[in-house]
Amino acid sequence: MDTNRPISRSAFLKLSTRWLAGLLAAPITGFSYSRWLEPKWIETNYLQLPYTSLPRAFHLKKIVLFSDIHLDFHFGIHRLGQLIERIRKLKPDLICFTGDLFHESVESHASSTIRLLSLLEAPLGKWAVLGNHDYTAGAKDVERVLSSGGFTLLRNRSVTLEHGGSQIRIAGLDDALEGSPNLDFALADEGSREHDPAAFTLFLAHEPDLAEYAASYRVNLQLSGHSHGGQVRIPLVGPLILPDLARRYPEGLYRIADEMYLYTNRGIGVSSYPVRFLCRPELTVITLESTEA
Repeated sequence: MDTNRPISRSAFLKLSTRWLAGLLAAPITGFSYSRWLEPKWIETNYLQLPYTSLPRAFHLKKIVLFSDIHLDFHFGIHRLGQLIERIRKLKPDLICFTGDLFHESVESHASSTIRLLSLLEAPLGKWAVLGNHDYTAGAKDVERVLSSGGFTLLRNRSVTLEHGGSQIRIAGLDDALEGSPNLDFALADEGSREHDPAAFTLFLAHEPDLAEYAASYRVNLQLSGHSHGGQVRIPLVGPLILPDLARRYPEGLYRIADEMYLYTNRGIGVSSYPVRFLCRPELTVITLESTEA
């Protein structure tokens, strides 16, 4: 068989048409995927974090972290209901939400959001901080929705969480971009004299890059969101756009110091532009492990 025989004109035209069709379809397919499929394709990430400072009573306790829903911006109540059911099935011991429940407006979804948030159950509580978009939507209104939905909002304060005769501390910071953040009030032992200075501390802050400052205090685990992971990530390049205070730690787990980790959640919704590419929305399940257990 002569493999060097010139291709016929009809075969050439057919092959060229296929290649042209493929080239034209690629951007359309890519846009359709990033616009309609990936933003709804939630990934659940699991990790275990060992600590010598964690009391035995909290060994194997499960935290479910979610963030950045941005209700009213390409994310509606139906999808929120699906998310809530997904979290319920994870059977968390502790639920943490790290801000941006709403995008720009609260009124149209307030009652439905309260009803859905109320369905979440966690024996060690449901905890939240505000994000910058919650201030755009109206911080007082967002606080009312979260509180009515059973969440404890932490704004520059910490509380003691008791279980099995032991205690840990959970702290939260007001949003660093639009709120009035005060790390001393949130984390300093002097501001909370009833807290054991040796207690394990879980810290919620919307913006992840605040870990650089939180490391000066007694923090064991910081949970954050805000970055959306960049929403669009290009191989060998990384995220195209990252917001302020989310550029150093855009996604995933970081070891900040001895016995201090930061986890940045990629969020559930979208912001600025309604697409995701190689950056799926995320639920995070963190199991705490006491090395003394």
